[in-house]
Amino acid sequence: MNHPASYPVFNSITDNRVHGDERNFVQCRDKGDRNTFYADQVIANDGHHYLCYLFFNNAITPAFDRRLVGGKEYPNPAAALQDSRALVLLPSEALYNPAVRGVLSAANSITVWDSCDFVAPRRVKFTYVPDSARMHTNGVDEGGVPLKETHESGAVKSGLTVAPGAPLGDRQDGYLYQNGGFLIFEIKVAYA
Repeated sequence: MNHPASYPVFNSITDNRVHGDERNFVQCRDKGDRNTFYADQVIANDGHHYLCYLFFNNAITPAFDRRLVGGKEYPNPAAALQDSRALVLLPSEALYNPAVRGVLSAANSITVWDSCDFVAPRRVKFTYVPDSARMHTNGVDEGGVPLKETHESGAVKSGLTVAPGAPLGDRQDGYLYQNGGFLIFEIKVAYA
């Protein structure tokens, strides 16, 4: 926190007061077990639904995030992550001990990724629950806002699980200033 970047960059703070190490940004938990916490590794139970958490933050120093014009503060466009996106990669086939991988990318930053591993005695197949993704930031309502998705013939054609991913930012326009946030989405696990 004492040495943030002087340029737009994803999740580079290692001692965030709320999240901890921002480089560890994908975690999951069993939706049906309210006593569990989000973790980096979970047990895959057949037929269960899992909530997945993906944290994102533009870790630029606050000194560059705003500019002063005529005595009034405005966002500094040069400090924003531009065309910032979150993409979730799920294995297309059933695997032993698969992972949910989250990828954060922007036009003016390096791409970063993290994963949450699922452990099971059998091969596991993931299914994304369409329209389950919600984005939470300081600039949106408390319950978050649904991520934009398009569907065709029952399949998700654009959104969080389809390249290049879902745009981030309060308006889902890809502009991410220093305010970060998180996504929550749901997957279903089935044994092969």
